[in-house]
Amino acid sequence: MKKTIFSLTSLALGALLLPLQGAAQGSNAFKGHELFDTYCFVCHGTDGKGDGPLAAKMQTRPANLTDKSRMSKRSEKDLFRIVKGSNTHNINGAMPKWGQALSDPQIKALVAYVSFLGKSPEALPGDPHMGHDIYAKSCSACHGVHGRGDGVMADVLPMKPADHTSAGAVANMNNQALMAIISEGKGGYMPGWKDLLSAEEIAAVSSYIRLLSY
Repeated sequence: MKKTIFSLTSLALGALLLPLQGAAQGSNAFKGHELFDTYCFVCHGTDGKGDGPLAAKMQTRPANLTDKSRMSKRSEKDLFRIVKGSNTHNINGAMPKWGQALSDPQIKALVAYVSFLGKSPEALPGDPHMGHDIYAKSCSACHGVHGRGDGVMADVLPMKPADHTSAGAVANMNNQALMAIISEGKGGYMPGWKDLLSAEEIAAVSSYIRLLSY
């Protein structure tokens, strides 16, 4: 009997740990954010506004990727070609041809993040890298490995956890409202995290959730 109980407990713990391990993959836009922070910020700036440390030394100012009117004219296919370097029409001559250094999947991830910068009405309120780690540890058991609301706890809860990959659900919510839900909780089963997470950590989780829908 004890052996049976031990086996069932082990299985339950194993099921809960699986999403925490898989959550490290992140979304395409999250991967793009990491690449942007490595390769692009030096010209385009950490916030994508074209004010990176090299911008002042360039003859043509790098593009402001948060300019909604400018970015609305670029499809993701256009952006892919621009980043890869196969379409340089009307593009700053100093823009590297990243296809010589990055793979197509990496360029697609960059495009996903650039699309976020050009479309999202809300900027990231915190560090999505910190938010990713917290999400993996504290949120994926309910919200799922990829944030789709399909974590292992979803089958035992009387309500479906929110799908954070749904563009409308998150994009139509401002940062203050999103952070308030994380802080205070919502409904009967979404816990409030204000006593366990700092304001900085809550802002970080909000940032990671924003990137999940791109």
